[in-house]
Amino acid sequence: MQHWLQIEEGLYRLKGRIAGYALLRDGQCLIVDPPRADWPAALAELGVPRADWVLATHHHRDTLAGAQELVARGARLYVPAGEVDLVARAADFWQTARTYILYDCDSTFSALRESVPVAGGLSPNSSLSLGPWQIMVLPLRGHTRCHSGYLVDHASGRLAFVGAAMAGGGTVDKWCDFHWDYMDFNRGHRVLLEDLGALAAAKPNLLCPSHAQPLYDIAVELDALQANLRRFIDLVEPNRIPRQRDELYQVLPHVWFIGQTCYAIVAPDGSALLYDVGYFDPTRSRLADFCRLAHVTRIEAIAFSHYHDDHCWRATEVAHGVSGTSHAAPRSQIWSHRILADILTDPDRFRYPCLMPDSMHLDRVFDDASFEFHGIPLHYIFLPGQTYWHAGLVAEVDGRRIAFTGDNLWRPATRDRAVMGPIISRNRYLPGRSHDYSARRLLDLDVTTIAPAHGEIFEVTRADLEGYRDWADAVACSARSLTGPDLAGIDCWWCRIDPFHVYVTAGGTVPLKVVVDSPFSRPVRVRVKLNLPAGFAAQAMQDSMYLPAGASESVAFRLFVPSHWPARRRLPITVDLLIGGEVWPEQAEALLIQQVV
Repeated sequence: MQHWLQIEEGLYRLKGRIAGYALLRDGQCLIVDPPRADWPAALAELGVPRADWVLATHHHRDTLAGAQELVARGARLYVPAGEVDLVARAADFWQTARTYILYDCDSTFSALRESVPVAGGLSPNSSLSLGPWQIMVLPLRGHTRCHSGYLVDHASGRLAFVGAAMAGGGTVDKWCDFHWDYMDFNRGHRVLLEDLGALAAAKPNLLCPSHAQPLYDIAVELDALQANLRRFIDLVEPNRIPRQRDELYQVLPHVWFIGQTCYAIVAPDGSALLYDVGYFDPTRSRLADFCRLAHVTRIEAIAFSHYHDDHCWRATEVAHGVSGTSHAAPRSQIWSHRILADILTDPDRFRYPCLMPDSMHLDRVFDDASFEFHGIPLHYIFLPGQTYWHAGLVAEVDGRRIAFTGDNLWRPATRDRAVMGPIISRNRYLPGRSHDYSARRLLDLDVTTIAPAHGEIFEVTRADLEGYRDWADAVACSARSLTGPDLAGIDCWWCRIDPFHVYVTAGGTVPLKVVVDSPFSRPVRVRVKLNLPAGFAAQAMQDSMYLPAGASESVAFRLFVPSHWPARRRLPITVDLLIGGEVWPEQAEALLIQQVV
């Protein structure tokens, strides 16, 4: 067969990376999780003129992009009840989706580009008769908030269509999608662990995942995934004391805490460096008191650990001076580590959590470097962890080597557990370039004191930092156990469209590029295709790239905008990749946003 693999009598799986399953009985056809395909030819190969019904385990476009064509040919589409709007009103989602200061980390941006009519929403633990099949709906949450599984008695036994909930060998397809809420790293993992118990109790004979081949050894598969989930949950459960003192106070002779996330280093001559200037209130009302009490002659510079709004939102206003902080000309300088420079100066290019929409002028950009601030030795360093785009500032002051670590480390609540920090997948977690990298950097610099943004300063020993390193290594190992050997399931930003916010005018042209950071341990050739709204066109000098293992490459496009703009102001575009003969559909998205001139 050209399009299908026969699994058993009346059960077929689409060939390729994304499954799509077909059930046939008595001349009737049920499709589960249909990706984009040549559906007329695929259905003809099965000997049916059309699909009668389509079941979706979740709303993601990679496994549901074929639904539009099947529904247009007469199929009735059923989706989880909690995701009906993300399918039936997908076009509306793109009009209103929030793209800045976004603390929701779930995977709604993987929605379809266009709306598809839905015949009904299926509630967990309900049942539905579709022709000769009786469908039992099981909650199988995690990959999305309302992801469902479907039990069907067919031929040799009970089938369980499990969608993207599991991919075999104790793995999931996209670990990053299991992180829903910004500060609850394990919500998706916990609910999947709970729902896997109900799946096991249903005693299926065959598991049919959408991102893997069918799984036959049910008990082994469930045990392996449950064990990997429990290990990860245990590792990243927070060991943390939140900040107890939020008032302005002097931490050390030359170090002050101002408020929110903001520290200040005050040199002997009265020059001050502010680190992580976040929201104006309460910091705004305290700046005058700080300058008076600390005998500050001038706030000379402002620097940041990372781009999140609560660390840099008001930096420009403070740099230009606010009431009570009059500065001698010139204004305060704004400094940044290079890892943050693009995000701070051109945020429209990105869609990262907690990103602010305002661009910032940077006066000085640092690579990893040592320098002096009026006699105080400083080291500005790449320090990934809570987010990949994160820096640290190490100061040798008041007899200590203090690391201002932003959001990376917490003051531990108990000494029997390691010093640790947050694991937030949408902030781009990369084994080898996360807490594991930062722990080794802090050890290399012989740091004695940690100044976290959201907690009080605390002392650390070398053993404490070694414990932090060992914890970070264990987290990296656990994440890889959940996703398999390649980073594609861990790194949600390995393929992206740059810029994300593409401002266009009717009849105009605009450049953009598709960036691929190889998640593979082997060299591959990648062919790139843009999926565009009707009337749009794109041209590239070349549409493919050779990608060595671990390398980053891009394909540049020129986008041609039709003279008649559609009624909606925002239109999504997506990317298909062809890698090693396999199609990776709908891998990234960007928004075309109409500029009115």
